[in-house]
Amino acid sequence: MKKLFTLVCYSLVVHHLGAVNMKINPNCSLKLNKTQDLRRYHIVLVKGILNEISPYYMNVYQDYLQSKGVLAHHIHVINSASFVKPQQAAFDIKKRLAQLSDKKIILIAHSKGALETLYYMQHQKDLAHIKKAYLINGPLDGASIYQLAHEKNHVMMAGLLKKIIPTTYANSFSTEYVRKQLREIEHNKELVKKTVFIQSQTNYDNVPLKYKLIANLYMRSFHQVGDGLLLARDHIPKALQDHPTLCKVTLDAYHDELLKVLPWDEKKRVRVNAFLDQLFF
Repeated sequence: MKKLFTLVCYSLVVHHLGAVNMKINPNCSLKLNKTQDLRRYHIVLVKGILNEISPYYMNVYQDYLQSKGVLAHHIHVINSASFVKPQQAAFDIKKRLAQLSDKKIILIAHSKGALETLYYMQHQKDLAHIKKAYLINGPLDGASIYQLAHEKNHVMMAGLLKKIIPTTYANSFSTEYVRKQLREIEHNKELVKKTVFIQSQTNYDNVPLKYKLIANLYMRSFHQVGDGLLLARDHIPKALQDHPTLCKVTLDAYHDELLKVLPWDEKKRVRVNAFLDQLFF
């Protein structure tokens, strides 16, 4: 029974094996000029929620970067504590990047880490040290964890979540709150110029929240994969979508489908590497 449930969950969260279809808006100065450009930078990977129990989280990115000649000590990983508010975690990113103050940096951040990176960049007076920030599936229009924590029709589930997750943390992912933060970002021309917003087109919108939560908890606990416990609404909110200089990429992949590769899943590794090739070359 356990094996059957594992197969069902895995078929839901990891199912694409073909090439990644990407749509890039015309205003996007996305690609670096040359392959060897990557070697000139320090690459900082900012992980999302529950990175503490996901040993395969972004490992495929580290392998990819080293295969392109990036030195291991030029790759830095930031594991923000899962249930720390994004604004607080942004200060942790600032402290880590302060150690690379004399370096040119490329940021690659996912999910909650993408929102934290965005808040970090928002509060920097000078972004000269940032070459580019690739933000993958940040909850830019809020996240369903807020809805779950305040679910009136499922009081027991809401009560359970509140015991695990602080209410103030869940509130920081309400659609209204995140949109308020983004309105300030719209007018930061340097930030918009250096940021690539990468969003999936869907995130199991037809699957009930209860099932998504249970499936994600199970898969993350026993198999270190999942599809976003935060359940980010994977689209660009209208406030940013209408920005004329926004660099936006849309994918036909789910929330963290391109972030974790199990050791035996060579087909998925090839898919992720092809996605990164499209981004950088």
